[in-house]
Amino acid sequence: MTVLNLVPETHLELLTSRLTAVLTTVGPRQRPQSTAVWYLVGDDGVLFCSTTSTRQKYRNLLTNPYVAFLVIDPDAPMRTLEVRARVEVTPDPDNTRVAQLARAYGIELAAITATPGDRYTLTLHPYRVIATP
Repeated sequence: MTVLNLVPETHLELLTSRLTAVLTTVGPRQRPQSTAVWYLVGDDGVLFCSTTSTRQKYRNLLTNPYVAFLVIDPDAPMRTLEVRARVEVTPDPDNTRVAQLARAYGIELAAITATPGDRYTLTLHPYRVIATP
């Protein structure tokens, strides 16, 4: 099941628009750590974002793969979409997925890949979706 099957039609554009989401992971002391991320729903209906091995969220996900992913409607800030998910971390050595993000957000791939560390795709496998209001 893809995220598109779980999100109500009233909130689909929050996933298909080019917005910034907040990805919250759990750190080594069981404390939340939030990061702004770009995201995309691929042609396969899978929600993903990208990171490098130097980021805290990457290290957090290696020990606890569960996240909260929050998108806020910039035109109506009380309208939100939260996706609770288990994340699959997979290498992206040829930058295939991060290149898709760069094209979608209209920036040069080099601007993203200049960050040190190995590149990884974070694929979200949702188990709960909360659309407000």
